[in-house]
Amino acid sequence: MKKKLCLIGAGDFATEIYSWIQVSPDWLSKYEVVGCYDDDDNASRAFPYPLNQRGNFSDIPKENVSLVMAISSPKAKVVIFNKLKAEGYDFETLIHPSVLQGLNVSIGEGSVICPGVILSNEVNVGSLVTINLKATVGHHVTIGMASTINCHCDITG
Repeated sequence: MKKKLCLIGAGDFATEIYSWIQVSPDWLSKYEVVGCYDDDDNASRAFPYPLNQRGNFSDIPKENVSLVMAISSPKAKVVIFNKLKAEGYDFETLIHPSVLQGLNVSIGEGSVICPGVILSNEVNVGSLVTINLKATVGHHVTIGMASTINCHCDITG
């Protein structure tokens, strides 16, 4: 049975996560995206695929769902995470199948590791971290909670 995912945030990053799930056989076999949820009514727009904002955070289904953080602002991620964790929700950690991981890599709850990322060895990624397309993280690096590493960024060991 597929895990139901609610995307937290209704902006462009949510559309990216949705599209990666749809074209990644490993993810597509595991996950079904229920929709986007955002308390910012200005975040939503007409998406070019069947992905809709289902409502505000108070509208998130209470059973059989995991949440995926689809917001890049570190401050906003922490505030929203704390609010929704207090309500009993769990956050899924998404690691795209194309990610290359070395030995002794740890990745915290609610992180999203996007396509093409390389994580060398002895890397510690905190909770709620976003590492976007084709970024590389060298050996013995620690990335703190709620950080966002943008596309093609290279963090050396």
